[in-house]
Amino acid sequence: GTAWVLTATPYSTLTNWMELIADERGIFTATDAATVTFDLTVKRLQQVTLAGDRTLALLAGSYYVGMFFDIKITQDVVGSRTVTWFNTVKWPGVTAPTLTTTAGRSDWFRFVCTDASASPTFDCLGMSQNLPS
Repeated sequence: GTAWVLTATPYSTLTNWMELIADERGIFTATDAATVTFDLTVKRLQQVTLAGDRTLALLAGSYYVGMFFDIKITQDVVGSRTVTWFNTVKWPGVTAPTLTTTAGRSDWFRFVCTDASASPTFDCLGMSQNLPS
């Protein structure tokens, strides 16, 4: 078969499409901390369970214009956790939605990067909220 060589960042180390497909499988669990940093070079699907009020961040350079990514935020057994969102997010309806506060419930958010400069911008394309874990 044909061997494909990828040269675009961040997947420049991949040598064929099968590696790209395998790289996109699964959901990466980010480490919960006061600041939760999502490294999108690991996976474009990320999740975290909040054990307190958190600040969310994206690892600089792990995104590019046109990149889609999804983040799942789950409340721990206590619930009522809040987040401060990363950089500049353009939300439907202008303001960030209120997270589901019920213990053990989750919210999914889908984003696209529209500016990857030193002041990146992300559009929220949609969300699904109050999902059971």
